[in-house]
Amino acid sequence: MSKFAAGEKVTGLITFALTNEEYQSLTTVNPKFVIAGGAADNDSFEGSFKGDAAYDFIYSDEQKEKLAGQPDFYQDKLLTQDMAEKKMIFEKKDIGQTQVLVDVNITLDGIQYTEVIPTEAYKEAFVDFGDSGIVAITMKFIIDNTSQESLSAYWTSSKLIVDDTRATYLNTGQLEPELVDEIKPGEKGEKLVVYLLRKDEFGIYKKFDLEFGPLRSMDNQDLAKGYTVTFELPKE
Repeated sequence: MSKFAAGEKVTGLITFALTNEEYQSLTTVNPKFVIAGGAADNDSFEGSFKGDAAYDFIYSDEQKEKLAGQPDFYQDKLLTQDMAEKKMIFEKKDIGQTQVLVDVNITLDGIQYTEVIPTEAYKEAFVDFGDSGIVAITMKFIIDNTSQESLSAYWTSSKLIVDDTRATYLNTGQLEPELVDEIKPGEKGEKLVVYLLRKDEFGIYKKFDLEFGPLRSMDNQDLAKGYTVTFELPKE
C-alpha cells in the first residue's frame, strides 16, 4: 500500500530476518527502528515530509525495562542516527516563551541539556572535544506563520550567546532533523536547534541567550524576514 487518505490509520506487520550472530550483536549497540521521511501526495515527492521518525528497537524484556526508565529525549540526529547515547542533565518543557519576529510568532517550547556519549561507530566524529566530555543543548521551537508568505524553517539560523559577551556558538545544523521545511501562511511548524559544548566549559557558564532568526522566504532564501529575536534560556 502506497497511498493513505487524510486521517487514515493503518495497522500492519514488518518482519526482520536476523542470524543468531546478528541478534546477539544487538546487545552491544543501541538499535533504532527508523522510518525515513519522504511522504508526499505526488509522484515526484515535491513538498514531502523530510524528517525521520526514530524509535528504540525493542529486542528483549530486559532492554524494554531499561528503556522504560529513560527520559523522553528530543529526537535530534544524535539519536535518530545512533551517533550517541544521552544522559539528562536538566530539562524544561512547556516553556511557552514567545517572541514576535516581524509578523511571525516564535515560541520556545522546551529545552534539554544532555551529556553525550558517542557510540563506537561515531567516536572519531567527536575527537575535537578531547577528553572533556560533551554536552548537547537541544531546543524545540514552534514557528506560527501568521504572515502572508511561505517561510523556510530549514534555513532559519540562530546563535548561542554565553554570559553576555564571554563566547558565541553557532548551531550544529547537521544534527538538526528536517522536521518541516515549508511553513505556509496560517500554519505552524516545529524546529529543533542543537548546540554542542565541551562539558568542562559548560560547567563554568552561568547564562545562555539564544538569538533566533532571521527567517527566510521559501521563494527567495536570500530574502531575510526581519532580523532576530532573543530568548533567555533556563539553565537549571
